[in-house]
Amino acid sequence: KDGVSTYNILWPSRSSSSAVSFRDNDHWTRGIYSFSVCGPKTLMTWVGGDAASRLEEESDEDVARDCCEVLCRFTGCDDCFVVGMRRTSWGSEEGFGGSYSFIPVGGS
Repeated sequence: KDGVSTYNILWPSRSSSSAVSFRDNDHWTRGIYSFSVCGPKTLMTWVGGDAASRLEEESDEDVARDCCEVLCRFTGCDDCFVVGMRRTSWGSEEGFGGSYSFIPVGGS
């Protein structure tokens, strides 16, 4: 929507009766915490925790479909589609180990 630069996803607790029904509470999409607008037709999706590792096992087609479904459920849009996608595999890439930044205990 116009003027929005980030959609932060706030999931209800897994035990809440108002929890958004999306497959199951352990599905990787529960790790989505933000969609950031990076250009007129470009979104960056942030996924954290164990969900990021599970995401790496999914096909590009499944990830695109699932991201659209989550975005539509939280924003009310009904015409989300993906033309192309790039994604990282930081959890399995040597040298990253699942993190792009790290502050050791006592380092701040």
